[in-house]
Amino acid sequence: MLIDNETPTSDLLEVKLNDFISDKFGNEGVVNKISINDSDEFWLFIFSLSNNKSIEITKIKNIC
Repeated sequence: MLIDNETPTSDLLEVKLNDFISDKFGNEGVVNKISINDSDEFWLFIFSLSNNKSIEITKIKNIC
């Protein structure tokens, strides 16, 4: 699965351990840890990969 800042938050929330993901910058691998930091303004998704790399995605929250 290709993920980036344009990936919907709902799709990012569906990524699970052992999924294979990649980004536009050549980082790819199997997910072995997922951290989601939630603030009032944004979500920060950190996907740690089995090859000691990580992919970080920041999503601004839509506030109505």
